[in-house]
Amino acid sequence: MSDHELTEAFIDATAAHVRTNGLWPDRAAILAGALRRDYERWAELGDTLNRNLAIDSETLTSHERLCLELVRRIDQAESENSYRLLSAYIHAASLG
Repeated sequence: MSDHELTEAFIDATAAHVRTNGLWPDRAAILAGALRRDYERWAELGDTLNRNLAIDSETLTSHERLCLELVRRIDQAESENSYRLLSAYIHAASLG
C-alpha cells in the first residue's frame, strides 16, 4: 500500500482493530494492509495537522484530510477501547 492508497476503508479497518482488539495503531495498520513506513508517514502528517489549530480544513488536500482523519479516528478508537476495558474492570471489581 502506498500514499495514494490511503482510503476511508483502510481508516475504518485500522480504527476497528484498535477499538475492538486493543491493538497498537501501527500493528492495526499493518493488519489493515499498510506498510509500516507508510502508516508512520501518514500518522506523522496527520498528527502535525491535528496539532495545528490554525489549519483551515478547506485548504487541505484529500491526502492531508485522510491523514488527519486517520489520527483522529485512532484517537477515538483508543479512547473507546480504554473505556471498555475500564468498565469491565470496574464491573469485575464490584462483583468482589
